[in-house]
Amino acid sequence: MQQATAQAVTAIRDIAGTISDINGIAEAIAAAVGQQQSATQQIAQNVQQAASGTEAAADSIGTVSRAAAAVSATADEMLGAAKDLRQRSAALSEAVEGFLGRLRAA
Repeated sequence: MQQATAQAVTAIRDIAGTISDINGIAEAIAAAVGQQQSATQQIAQNVQQAASGTEAAADSIGTVSRAAAAVSATADEMLGAAKDLRQRSAALSEAVEGFLGRLRAA
């Protein structure tokens, strides 16, 4: 009977040791899961920051594009004005040459 009791006590201690080992493993897993959650949150924050930066860059590109279109329109207007000025200058030059020719002839 004492031998059977001793064996039961030993078996219970072995079971308690195994349960303790399992608890340690479970705690390590829980800690790893917590670290993984923290890393996942950091990744999500970084992705959000990158998305915000991309949105800001897209807005800036839109602003630059609109400014470039405005500059292009202004340049087209200036080109038209320059062509008109060249035509008027040529007409004025012809008129002056004609006037001077008439003066010389008189």
